[in-house]
Amino acid sequence: MYQQLLFALLTLSTPAYCWDFLETDELYIEYHRLNPGNRDPYAPQYTGKWRERANLVWDSTLVRKKQYRLFWNHQIHTETIDSGAVKTVGWEWKSGISFGRYVDVFHYHHSRHIMDERVEHPYYGNKSNQFPVEDSFVLRFKFITEGR
Repeated sequence: MYQQLLFALLTLSTPAYCWDFLETDELYIEYHRLNPGNRDPYAPQYTGKWRERANLVWDSTLVRKKQYRLFWNHQIHTETIDSGAVKTVGWEWKSGISFGRYVDVFHYHHSRHIMDERVEHPYYGNKSNQFPVEDSFVLRFKFITEGR
């Protein structure tokens, strides 16, 4: 599907100098100090305290032509416990096409993985190393937006 959309954008093109390639829209790191009384219900069972989360966020435009762009936005996140040990690692990304400022079509993926070999899990049962994964196709309509 992405190949056909990219081909359509290319055939509508004017000279190559009107294209922008490989732009970084945002790149940052977030640090979260977690409230130990609250935790994600999908996180593995743990008797101690959850302590920190770190996120690496990188949003990029692969190709841009006027109001059209092919993008890949992703975030890698981790969570630690009171000892400082990393307990979860996840990857969330969106890859798709923006049609102007108000419509995006993209593939969304979010996976979270536990670092322990086997843990108790409320959904998957006893001694499981499974963890949630979501894959979906998204049509997004934006009502108010900033930027280009």
